Parts: sequence; structure tokens; C-alpha cells
Amino acid sequence: MIRVLIVDDHQDFSLAISQMLNLETDITVVGTVNRGEDAIQWLKTQTADIILMDIRLGKNRMDGLEAAETIRHSHLQTEIIVLTNYRDDRQVEKGLSIGVKGYLTKQNPLPDWLNAIRNVYKGKTYLCAFAQKVQQRQMRAPFLKKKISLTPTETQIIKLISKGMEMDQIAKNLNHRLETVKIHRRNLMHKFGAFTDMTLVHEAVRSGVLRVD
Repeated sequence: MIRVLIVDDHQDFSLAISQMLNLETDITVVGTVNRGEDAIQWLKTQTADIILMDIRLGKNRMDGLEAAETIRHSHLQTEIIVLTNYRDDRQVEKGLSIGVKGYLTKQNPLPDWLNAIRNVYKGKTYLCAFAQKVQQRQMRAPFLKKKISLTPTETQIIKLISKGMEMDQIAKNLNHRLETVKIHRRNLMHKFGAFTDMTLVHEAVRSGVLRVD
């Protein structure tokens, strides 16, 4: 039985999807929550094989991709399918970079949802037509080794990030204000076109800027 957790801030939508999925003999909805933070808390005491994660979860809340990244770090056995009403290339790119295995628009018909859940459960990737096009553009684009220059502070910060340090630890280590470190990190993300610390370090190594011992 494939256990599914739904994370969406529209309760009517969650209820409708739950009812449809529960009609399947091999799928059961084990929970519904309306915030990314709630999904993270839910997983501390319960388990799911697949999470259907809406990207936009309301104002002043952790968005779905932030929640997905946190969950991917601590629950490797749980796969995530991202849901959205919006067609945004950068969201797809970020989702793929953090290990999201599925991407659906809410307009996809039910058979697509069922195929996505079953394929991702088997360890495959399932992308809707729009997300496939984004992935194909990424694969066609040649990697250009950029000449990227870093300030001494940026160099220190990226080295500490590569060692797994959190922002507050880096601030303490370098005797900088936390907000200053966050600004430097944001500048580094922009320079390398990265969305996460993992991809930042990867691109820095690939560009020859950073060497990891």
C-alpha cells in the first residue's frame, strides 16, 4: 500500500484529492496538513511513502520547496511530488535540484496523478509536460565554466558552508552579524545560479573556485 501525505492550504482541494486517491486499492491517504512546517512535524511521529506538496502554502509561511528540501535531508525514504497552479521554470529547476521526483500542475487529470504516485513510489521520476520541457532545456544547455571571482569573505563563507555549517555558526565563527552572512550567502547563490547550499557547493567545485578536501 502506498502511503500518501497531502500538504496543501486549500482544504477543499485536499479533501477532494483524498477521496479520489482512497478509491484506489493500492493507495491510501494517511494524512493532510496545510503548512510545510506541519508536514515536517507530522513526519517526526508518522511515515509516508509519497508527499503531494503544494508549492504556495500561504503568506508568511514556509513554501513547499523549502519544506521539501528540509524533508529530503531528514527523510530520504519519503519521495515528494510537487503540485502547483503556476508554470515557473525556476521552481521546476529548484525542485529538481533538491531531489523532488515528481512535478504536477493541479490541472493534470486524475490518471496523471495516479501514474505520478505509482512511478515515483517505484523510484522513477514523473514530470508533467511543462516540467519535462524545463528539464530538456537544462540538459541541452552546455555548461560554461565561468570565471567567477569571490571576495575574501565570500571565500571563507563558502568554505564553511561546504563543511555543513549553519548560518548562525558561520556568523559566530567569522565574528560577523548573522544578517551580514545571509547577504553574502545570497550573493554567492546569485553568482553561481544556485538555489540550495548543496548546489552552491557543487557549482563552486565544478567552477574550480572551491576545493573540497
